[in-house]
Amino acid sequence: MSPSIISAGRAKTRPALPVKAAANRLAELIGGPRPRTSERRASEKRYRGLLEAAPDAMVVVNQSGAIVLLNLQAEKQFGYCRDELLGQQVKNIIPEGFAERLVADDLRSAEDAQAQQIGTGIELIGQRKDGSEFPIELMLSPLANADGILVTAAIRDVTERKESERALRRVNRALRALSGGNEVLVRATSEPELLTQMCCVIVELGGYRMAWIGIPQHDAEKSVRPVAWAGERTEHFTEQLQIHWGDDPWGRGTTGRAIRSGEPQISQDVAFDPEMSPWAAHAQEYGVASTATLPLKDDTGVFAVLMIYAAESNAFDVDEFKLLQELASDLAFGIRMLREHSASEALEERWRVSLESTVGAIASTVEMRDPYTAGHQRRVATLAVAIARRMSMSDHDVHGIYLAGIIHDVGKINVPAEILSKPGKLSAIEFQLIQTHSQAGYDIVKGVDFPWPIAQMVLQHHERLDGSGYPQGLKGDAMLGGAKILAVADVVEAMMSHRPYRPALGIALALAEIEKGKGSLFDPAVVDACIELFRRTPFALDQPAGAA
Repeated sequence: MSPSIISAGRAKTRPALPVKAAANRLAELIGGPRPRTSERRASEKRYRGLLEAAPDAMVVVNQSGAIVLLNLQAEKQFGYCRDELLGQQVKNIIPEGFAERLVADDLRSAEDAQAQQIGTGIELIGQRKDGSEFPIELMLSPLANADGILVTAAIRDVTERKESERALRRVNRALRALSGGNEVLVRATSEPELLTQMCCVIVELGGYRMAWIGIPQHDAEKSVRPVAWAGERTEHFTEQLQIHWGDDPWGRGTTGRAIRSGEPQISQDVAFDPEMSPWAAHAQEYGVASTATLPLKDDTGVFAVLMIYAAESNAFDVDEFKLLQELASDLAFGIRMLREHSASEALEERWRVSLESTVGAIASTVEMRDPYTAGHQRRVATLAVAIARRMSMSDHDVHGIYLAGIIHDVGKINVPAEILSKPGKLSAIEFQLIQTHSQAGYDIVKGVDFPWPIAQMVLQHHERLDGSGYPQGLKGDAMLGGAKILAVADVVEAMMSHRPYRPALGIALALAEIEKGKGSLFDPAVVDACIELFRRTPFALDQPAGAA
């Protein structure tokens, strides 16, 4: 969906508050007139304590780019001991980008230096003592004292975050292909149309370099005949391939192994995979670095194979590959249905189940990052479904509200985990970060072709009738009916459940809250349905949603 199904982008991250506190304290300790030696030593000792308490690597650099102070985390992060870094140029640990941002001759006074904003959230590459590189994020603050201009750098290792973003991008393209593939399954009226359109979806929506489908032949050579393909020059690529599925050098690649074993196969780096050597030069010529082969099976065994090629090596991680296997399973099912001339209702049911599986996987991703609200989305979905049914909504609409409910907080994947699990009160900036999750959630799911306005419901679930909500400040009927239901269900569930910063408040206070906001914040009909649900009939949030 790209747009994208899971957004790889992140909200701007900032160093933890101790880093800013340390930088501010440095200005107090070393800014201004030059103190006496004893005072200077005492100040440096106090500041060093602040540096050591910081969660990130901290270095102080002078105008010439030399490191004059650092903490233990910087030693660990870059693999040097303190004496090896003191006095050395900062380019030894940050080869490019840092020096260009250092304060130089253009600042003449302490006031100028402290007013200068060098930048926050600067992403560069750090280099360890052993020569290995890793992604970093900087927060730079200029200071001035009697010795001239100094720059304090808070350096955060963002390797884990970058790997997470990369994994999300991979899952994202697989989800796009899966979503588009399910739509093709419903609409295709013939097997050739289904196979060709599926290959096109994989390349055009999924963003893979090539895709083709082959049929194992029972000739003497045990060849594989391409029957559908997509991607630049893929037809010429397949014409020049010599792929067999017999147990010989030309049959031991991913395709041959998948046909013989009936199991999916991957080559993460074709150029260095010994069993892919017969095709290595050919793959390089066409820009193929890694490949995945997925068998399509029926009761008789493997009747076809789906080949997916990526331009980068190590392109298929576990989560992405699982989604591609689901896509292959759906494709095999679609082919069987077409071959058996089954009714279109069977395909639609398969599509519905696949959508629910995909949406459930997205919801689980958020819940794994935020254990304190694990199950929140599903409980909100359960309550929203019950409210919608009490309001006599159609089964079709109820099902859409259910799916929106179980992913309404997917945008929290963009919020730092330490904020989601913070036990104390959030600062204004931290709360603003939390508020970005509605828009982020919309960006994540807006490309999925649901038969309901799920992305809009995700976007609007924190809107309020009087326009006081976010992110758009919508009023009244500008909100979708499903979003009005989710808004009430979200508040009630949140108040009834434990949070890191407070215990559960209970159903009585939750119902009182929505009653107080009836007509101003919340839709009156939705509030009435919710209150009736709890006061007139037995209802438990942990019961199955039972979506239509």
